[in-house]
Amino acid sequence: MVNEGGTPEKVLGKSEIVKQTYETHVEDGTKKIASALGLPLRVVVLASLLQKEVEAHPYWDCRRTPHALFVDCVYVVAKRTGVKITSRGIASKTKTALGIGTQPRPREWTTQFDFLIDKVLG
Repeated sequence: MVNEGGTPEKVLGKSEIVKQTYETHVEDGTKKIASALGLPLRVVVLASLLQKEVEAHPYWDCRRTPHALFVDCVYVVAKRTGVKITSRGIASKTKTALGIGTQPRPREWTTQFDFLIDKVLG
């Protein structure tokens, strides 16, 4: 497989992938994700607030890992505040920052929690 720069990507073995996945989920990757994406501070703060609101809601069923939920929240906030960002760009930058690319999938939960998005974004 070739990455965007045209150079072959390093092929990881299963044990390396499992290790990276574990490390990504154990540590708080939000700071790494935020700095890798290079978004305005307002977007990062609102995304963090949205993540906390969603996680604290009694109907949240943990269908996304905490760092994946943060990526979703960043994507939702950026889109709704007019900051240009793409799903592929996020996946690429999270792969660089964490070793595992995380693609935003907000459609899995935003319909059910749209009232929280409106609350946070005011």
